[in-house]
Amino acid sequence: MTDSELLAKVFPLRKERQVASINRLTPRETAVLKVLCSGASNDMIAASLGIAVRTVKNHLDAIMDKLACERTRLAVVVHALRNGLVT
Repeated sequence: MTDSELLAKVFPLRKERQVASINRLTPRETAVLKVLCSGASNDMIAASLGIAVRTVKNHLDAIMDKLACERTRLAVVVHALRNGLVT
């Protein structure tokens, strides 16, 4: 069982909420989120996606705003896993 599956069982959410959350993110923000959830640092995310570290920080700020969760990397990862935003 993956972490996402475990969190989904512990914190079940309606499918509409999951879709609404992910639809608020741009494709690039979604890509940043997926790499972040793998445990990558900003430098690693930037290298992986071929973008500047400052751009990663900008995307993380936008992600935190759009998901309306606590403004920490951990909170974003937990929110993403809990809501099935990443696989």
